[in-house]
Amino acid sequence: MREKEYPPLLKDGFKEISEIDLEKEFVAPFSYNAANHRINLLKGFGNFLQEFKTLNLRTEVWIDGSFATWAPDPEDIDVVFYFSPEEVKALEKEKKDKYKKLFHDRKMIKNLYKVEVFQAVLGKESEHTKWLETFGTGYDNITSKGIFKLKYANP
Repeated sequence: MREKEYPPLLKDGFKEISEIDLEKEFVAPFSYNAANHRINLLKGFGNFLQEFKTLNLRTEVWIDGSFATWAPDPEDIDVVFYFSPEEVKALEKEKKDKYKKLFHDRKMIKNLYKVEVFQAVLGKESEHTKWLETFGTGYDNITSKGIFKLKYANP
């Protein structure tokens, strides 16, 4: 946990963005040094997303943590991926192995990509509520924070 809490980049609600918008939302508002640090985090996240997209899974990705605040030097990017369990079960063995690597070995993923990745069940109300409470407020569990959202449909 950070010693200082920074205001959120998005005050409240959801904002659906695309990968093209990531730099505009999370890097452009910052000064040179902070922007350089944040662009390096986005490179890791971009590499993670490239690996993920080879799975061809329908998902919704929520972006949060200090990366979604005015913190100049976040340690990583916190994300939760919402999946359909049926789609994950239907993956062929090679893709299922990749899925396990990306979503079950969280420590390795954080070290490799600077992404703190979580997963949840797409369409399950209790999971939505849990992550809305977790990502939708600051460390004080009171201050409202908006959530940035990416969506992927299987091709």
